[in-house]
Amino acid sequence: MSQRKLTRHRKNDEVIINGVKIRVKFNSGHYYQFDSQLSRNQIISRLRVIDEHKDKAVIQHQFLPLVIREQNFYKFHMSELNGKQVAIFTPKIRPIAEIAHSDAAIYTWYASLLATEYEKALQIYGIQNVPTAYRKGQGSNIEAAKEVFDFVAKLDSAWVIKGDFKSFFDTLNHSVLKQSVAKLVVKGQRSRLPNDWYVVLSHLMRYTSIDVNDIPESMLLHAEATGRYVESVKELGNAISSGVLKVKKHTGEGIPQGTTMSATLANVYMLGFDRIIHKMISQLDGTYRRYSDDFVIVLPGNVGVERAKKIMHQIIEISNRSAKLQIEPKKTKLLFFDNFMVSKFNVKTNSWERTAFDYLGFVFTGKKVLLRTKSLLKFSRKSRRSVRSSVFLSKQLDEHKLKFKKQSKERHLQMYEFYLRTDTNFSFAGYAHRAQKIFSHSSQLYDVVINKQANKMIQNAQKYFGLRRLMFSNKTCNKHHFKEK
Repeated sequence: MSQRKLTRHRKNDEVIINGVKIRVKFNSGHYYQFDSQLSRNQIISRLRVIDEHKDKAVIQHQFLPLVIREQNFYKFHMSELNGKQVAIFTPKIRPIAEIAHSDAAIYTWYASLLATEYEKALQIYGIQNVPTAYRKGQGSNIEAAKEVFDFVAKLDSAWVIKGDFKSFFDTLNHSVLKQSVAKLVVKGQRSRLPNDWYVVLSHLMRYTSIDVNDIPESMLLHAEATGRYVESVKELGNAISSGVLKVKKHTGEGIPQGTTMSATLANVYMLGFDRIIHKMISQLDGTYRRYSDDFVIVLPGNVGVERAKKIMHQIIEISNRSAKLQIEPKKTKLLFFDNFMVSKFNVKTNSWERTAFDYLGFVFTGKKVLLRTKSLLKFSRKSRRSVRSSVFLSKQLDEHKLKFKKQSKERHLQMYEFYLRTDTNFSFAGYAHRAQKIFSHSSQLYDVVINKQANKMIQNAQKYFGLRRLMFSNKTCNKHHFKEK
């Protein structure tokens, strides 16, 4: 896939309809659903209809089931074995929700309306810098991590409380969510959501879904030919009523991840919690930041250890009480920064031990900033897998065993596109280069060694690529005689 295609795939256009600014992702919905994809003009036209005719376009709209597709990946964590730190790989399955294209247009419209009111509320409450994810103009995780590291580095000593919310999107309380949205969108003394908002939220909270593995082969073939699983919504209804398609109904709590409205709803949900914690921490001259379900609090060192522990427990209680969310106990940490060193309080042993402060994919040791080990392990694993695929495809292409040569050549380049190239932000090298540049603006506070880490990993990947090509090109080479490093 070329760099040009990658850039276009992620391009966001801003459309203004009736004074409302809407950020729309064009050419990003290339997946099969029970309705057809919408072109740029069709999306804009659909948004205008939603604005002008809410009764017909929203309240009477027939929302379609989500298609759930499982994504297999590995989670990494470091563990001590025989006195050494080793990487433990745990297989995980993440459900990916693919929403109907017509439904996505509705969620996009209401997400834009909600985001506008949300930004106004942040300004009124003076917490516009607290939530750093899913907001235009707030930068990426790199800028968010840098701000926190800078704050810590400028203090003579500091307490750091970090943690995240357990199963964040899956456990959002529906009553809290509706109340949070109503406070922003309902004008005057009304407390009840307007009908159109109620319909939209209801379909997100009590959504229906179909597992992609339960879709019949005939529908899959139809999608390959037409871009949709069925010819019409009526055909979909008949397949569901006859039992050909199994529909799962979701109730209780949580919202699906991946819809065009989910991220905005998550931020709105946390508005009350953010206000409470910000007020508490600001009174102590500290800072509080939240990036989606990850949060961090920094307090001056003169607060004292007992007060820092008490605040950590208060945050857990406030989360349970006001947000109805559970903070992950294993990931909640109390750190102390002093004399360019970071220590962690071990609750089990009631003692302090030397550590580093990791946040949003980066590590701050007190003296330098670097990529965390998990990020490097993930790159190493993905790059090696890509190398094996790339070399195999190259060999198949050379031997004329592949029919689609153009597609094969594009896949053959995927390793370089996604891992080794520095001229695109979507590659590992490009990401590391951008992080090095951003963090280096604070070079007077700490050293930045991200490029050194990345260059070493890239050199290893290139070396592995050369060895793999040599192994495949040498017909007399036996795999048992080739030992991977």
